[in-house]
Amino acid sequence: MSPVSRRIPTRALLRATGVLAACLALAAAPAAPAAAAAAAVAEDHAQPIEIGAARVTGQLVDSFGLLTLVPAADSDVHLRRGHGRRIQPRWVLTGSVGPANQGLIVHVVGTITQPVEPDPPFGSKIFVDDGSGPIRVFVNTSSGIDVSGLAQGQTLSVTGFSSAFNDPEIDPRFQSDLRQPERN
Repeated sequence: MSPVSRRIPTRALLRATGVLAACLALAAAPAAPAAAAAAAVAEDHAQPIEIGAARVTGQLVDSFGLLTLVPAADSDVHLRRGHGRRIQPRWVLTGSVGPANQGLIVHVVGTITQPVEPDPPFGSKIFVDDGSGPIRVFVNTSSGIDVSGLAQGQTLSVTGFSSAFNDPEIDPRFQSDLRQPERN
């Protein structure tokens, strides 16, 4: 979430225009795509939102630490033709994932510090640390990402949505967002 949007009071009505960089379908919760305006957009209408350009009008709410833009109706979400601009992940330290980069696509590389923790039916938790502090990587079940080959002690490259569920976390979007770097 950008510093500007963090100064906007919750329950404010606002419009975000930008690029949807993530579309995270959460079990038992609305989806939470990231908008380039650095506000997350919650949607629970029947049409899935695809990654691309969009304009969303809605109410800003705090959802377990994640500022989320909640449209009142389907008509408040306008998808534009094309794919929008390419989103480049921001490289950050694991210990710096949090409010300063929330709502952005971030990239970290670190060591898996504990066994992968299943969190049914929602997904799995992976804790990664590059020496600056651990970050939770939450792999949503609906993403279809396979974590079965991951284990404590392995190096992991993670790209994903800088999010929060009470505490900061990174939510990978695709299988390619989790990679084990090649060793030289």
